[in-house]
Amino acid sequence: MLRTALFAEQRWDHHGGQESGGPDMRYVGALLERIRSLVIAGAHLSPSPKTLGGIRDKVMNAYERLLVGYASWGGYRYRGWGGYRDKSNYSGPAVWSERDCGLKLCLELEKEWPGGVHQEFPIAKWTRSDLAEGEAIQRVDVAVLDLAEFVEGPDAAIRFGERTHEAFFEIKWCVKGWSDGAREHKTRLESIPADVAKLGNNIHAKRCRVAGLVVFDDGDWWRQQERALETSWPRDVWNLYVGPSALTWRGLDAVQPS
Repeated sequence: MLRTALFAEQRWDHHGGQESGGPDMRYVGALLERIRSLVIAGAHLSPSPKTLGGIRDKVMNAYERLLVGYASWGGYRYRGWGGYRDKSNYSGPAVWSERDCGLKLCLELEKEWPGGVHQEFPIAKWTRSDLAEGEAIQRVDVAVLDLAEFVEGPDAAIRFGERTHEAFFEIKWCVKGWSDGAREHKTRLESIPADVAKLGNNIHAKRCRVAGLVVFDDGDWWRQQERALETSWPRDVWNLYVGPSALTWRGLDAVQPS
């Protein structure tokens, strides 16, 4: 993050038409000093996959691979939905439901946590010992549970119920061609705040270490609407966008369909 901030200062100098000075250079100096101290401490080395930093790295590895794949099979490349009378309707070969979107994420997460990725993971009395009185049973679209070192025994249910899992994700799919007034489109839009709040509650309750909403947005609709949710977005919930804008930002939009 510090190196990114330093790079931003360099680009500001390059494009701003004048060199930094005074307070700007004190800020740059502080960035350099902090980077230097962290490098000496070894913070630039890859974190252990068991630490929060390591889990975050693994999630980002999966997310970046997901974007590379989406560049070739994403629904943004195809006709999408033009109405019931449109005989050219086609969403592409890879995704025909939100469960398909979740599957694509799972395939990438499995490369980081072999055998540890699950769909529709239940948050209920039999999986959590901290379920609050009156708290409804819920299901997490995609959950990462690294249980490779979890040992079965007489107290397994208790230990499992108290465990903080690696990551929880909720999935949304916005179909190319849907209008803002389309019923299913509206339903999914209205469900986003509840999903984000659910993720925030789960990470606050220490049921997971990373939580994120993953929006597959074939029509690039989400980027135009997400600001309306910024004020109510929990700080610890990631916004993982999978759509044309994310590809353009990474220079992946020129990838041809496989």
